[in-house]
Amino acid sequence: MKANIPSITFKEFDKFKLDEFAAQLRDFLITEHSFVDGALVTSLEAPFGCGKSTFFDLFENWLRTDPSSVNPYTLIVRLNAWESDFGDDPVLAIISAITGAIKEHSKTISQPLLKKLQSQAGFLASAATSIASDLLQEKLGFDAQKAIESGKDAWKKDEAGLVVFKTYEARKKALRTIKDTLAKLAEKWDLKILLLVDELDRCRPSYAVDYLESLKHIFDQRNLTIILGIDPKQMASSVQSLFGGNLVFDEYFRKFAHRRVPLKGLGESNLAAFFDSLWRRY
Repeated sequence: MKANIPSITFKEFDKFKLDEFAAQLRDFLITEHSFVDGALVTSLEAPFGCGKSTFFDLFENWLRTDPSSVNPYTLIVRLNAWESDFGDDPVLAIISAITGAIKEHSKTISQPLLKKLQSQAGFLASAATSIASDLLQEKLGFDAQKAIESGKDAWKKDEAGLVVFKTYEARKKALRTIKDTLAKLAEKWDLKILLLVDELDRCRPSYAVDYLESLKHIFDQRNLTIILGIDPKQMASSVQSLFGGNLVFDEYFRKFAHRRVPLKGLGESNLAAFFDSLWRRY
């Protein structure tokens, strides 16, 4: 299966001299990563409809295929967060995309390690406390929440507590396993991975925050570079809907993004390039 590489190129499509910005961004990422211990996370920011997704297409294609480009990444993984918003655990979607890209890159990379990643991500998605509660109701024949509220069935509450506690411990172990396995894959095959995360600001607020938290706690690894394409105003609105309107978004977002870069906007230089391209075309 071949990687789904975007077909548009700067030469054919770009009318705003974004190729220069792309080269600057690549060099910026390479340099800035040396100042960060784990993954470098950069947010690429622009309002809705200002071309973040199109720029990701152009940037990815340029890095992958343009002979004039120096591509420092072994793998480029494109993630559309909104497409996985139907679920509750973003880790599963991220691991699915990464393992799929690794398989496309090389058939010789350890299949047991990839399967381990997939199985642990699948466990995380299925072992939420709410599911544990459903299992309790099915296996023990009672509703844990009602039992707690009523004060009855003390022995069953003890059983319920143990099941939920063991579920929590198992999730922690699965998270450690995912981090360790990713590190082993990266070290053994010298994988340098660029994650392009798009449409995060279109997601449900709770899912968007869970996505950010997952990237911070699980995918904070030296071999990863992450670019978040966001509309900062929309992202701020999502976060404030969860934590209250008094939350200062810029301070909150600092714990997720090391650097914030505005997508090159309209200005005198690229407007001139735009009109020149129209003149040459028509």
